[in-house]
Amino acid sequence: MVNRLRLISLLACLLIFLLMVVACGDSAATPAAEPTATATAAATVAPTDTPRPTATAKPTVTVKPTVTATAKPTTVASPAAGAGSTAGAGSTPGAATTPKAATTPGAAGTATGGGAIPIIAGGKFYVEVEQSRSLVNKKLDEMNDALDELRAQVISSDWEKAKASWKTAHLAFLGARPLTPQILINDLYGNLDAQLDERPKYGFQVMEGLIFSKTVKPSKDTALPIAARLVRDGRQARILMTKAELNALTVFRGLRNICGGMAEFLGEEGPNYLSGTSVTGSKAKLEALRETYSLFSPTTERLGPEVNIRLLEEMKNVDRLLVGTPDPHTVDLATKKMQKALDDVSDVLKVDPLLEGPELLQELGNLRVAVDGALVGLAANKPDDLAAQYSEFEVGWEGKVGRSVREVDDSDFQTIDTLRRSINEALYFGVKADTQRANQDLIDLAKALDRTIANVRKIPFTPGANK
Repeated sequence: MVNRLRLISLLACLLIFLLMVVACGDSAATPAAEPTATATAAATVAPTDTPRPTATAKPTVTVKPTVTATAKPTTVASPAAGAGSTAGAGSTPGAATTPKAATTPGAAGTATGGGAIPIIAGGKFYVEVEQSRSLVNKKLDEMNDALDELRAQVISSDWEKAKASWKTAHLAFLGARPLTPQILINDLYGNLDAQLDERPKYGFQVMEGLIFSKTVKPSKDTALPIAARLVRDGRQARILMTKAELNALTVFRGLRNICGGMAEFLGEEGPNYLSGTSVTGSKAKLEALRETYSLFSPTTERLGPEVNIRLLEEMKNVDRLLVGTPDPHTVDLATKKMQKALDDVSDVLKVDPLLEGPELLQELGNLRVAVDGALVGLAANKPDDLAAQYSEFEVGWEGKVGRSVREVDDSDFQTIDTLRRSINEALYFGVKADTQRANQDLIDLAKALDRTIANVRKIPFTPGANK
């Protein structure tokens, strides 16, 4: 009996155990079924969701980057902003990237034949212009290194070494002339070019007078403020040059400035006669002109070989004259011929296209107004007004207007130019101004300008033909 009860209880326990196992099995099976449900759900959702990729791509977030990416090169591509923005970064990423893009076959647009001009992604002659900046920056770096040494030598009163450092720094400054006048004159500090070179209180020439003087012994007290100022202004010049907006016209204007100032330091009374660097200074300017022009020379050789040869010959001629004790007048005449050859190169490269059509008429109109102003100043006996208005005429005429008029009609050019010289003689060459002659010449000049304006109006004008 007892055994039967034990057997029944054992069977009951087994039954309970089996029921528990079954229960556990059911609960374990349920999660396994859930993935299947989700999988089928996913499978069913997929067809419904098929349009969604299109819907997500529809706003095309990917297109937005493409738009900005295209916009950036275009902005850089404009000549002014291109050079400026890359320059702003200095020789950093911007400057490095843009020339790279420029040299790619499609973007470069370099001329492969005919008379095409290289149009680069950053503007006409972008690569050559940036190479010009690089040459000038190298010179400014040399200058600043020498100025640091000069300051240290002034502090230690080592005047012989200070003289050598001054010469190195000043010659490097003159070697940067292809760009410094245009960039440093219009800076926030005023005329930084003059501050560095010839300002009454600071600058290279003031320092030259102190340390090269044959009568006064240099002293640290007087020389150190000038040396420190030169260091400061030299660094500022380098920053401005790196950030400046440049184009080929800026470079060619700088080369013209060099031609105009080649002979100014020559002669016994030249600014650098104390240091004995007048001739070497002129040679440094000529070398800077030659080095910078060599960047543009291959294109000139292709588009106008005879013009290229003429400019190179004029450079050689000036070089031959800068030996021993050159005559300032002879050098000046030779540099004027070199400047004329440089203008012809500028025309061939279309760096500074001649004025035509409405542009030429507008500038001639401005000159005509200036001549009227000069007549009024002369009649009212106001020499300052007369000089200001007549200078306005001369500056405009000696720029592109005169050259453009000569292309239209050489006789008009000769008439106006002869009267211009005659007015100069009447007003400024004598001990006293010949106002009667100047008045008649100004009236004739106004009439000559009117005739020129009428002749220009007769010429058919096709926009963009001379660009």
